[in-house]
Amino acid sequence: MIPFLDLRAQYASIQGDIQLAVNRVFETGQYILGDAVASFESEFARYVGADHGIAVNSGTSALHLALLAAGVGRGDEVITVPVEMPYARHVYHIYAVRSADRTELQRSLQTHGVQTGIHYPIPVHLQEGYRDLGYGAGEFPEAERAAREVLSLPMYPELSNIQVEFVAAAVHHNVHAV
Repeated sequence: MIPFLDLRAQYASIQGDIQLAVNRVFETGQYILGDAVASFESEFARYVGADHGIAVNSGTSALHLALLAAGVGRGDEVITVPVEMPYARHVYHIYAVRSADRTELQRSLQTHGVQTGIHYPIPVHLQEGYRDLGYGAGEFPEAERAAREVLSLPMYPELSNIQVEFVAAAVHHNVHAV
């Protein structure tokens, strides 16, 4: 079975570094903020060419903080465009394909020993948290179609070339079996 994500393999490749870092934190007793966080902030800022860095608890908090720093407030419109910075190359975490019959593709891949995932089964405009915007089914047909068709394939750094070829062959088999 090729797992959708193999965190054990990832951990095994960096286990020594993680254990050293965790042990240093335990030895200092500084579980919140402290020297380890300050060191991370300055090293990361230097890595990306910034004057300062601020560690936060999640990507959502980072986005929220960036919007606040930019002066964006309630009711403001934010338009984004994809930009790939040099330091951000090769950090993609989803390899998605589309199929008009996603259920059959997912079943076929599972039969061939390939785990998959569905990341966004409900389009944003139909999610409970956005109900107050007043959008209904059919108002964003492409988003709704993508929510029905997109299937995420295994993708992580420890995926071997043999496993990648196996996944590709399983997808190819399904596409040409129809």
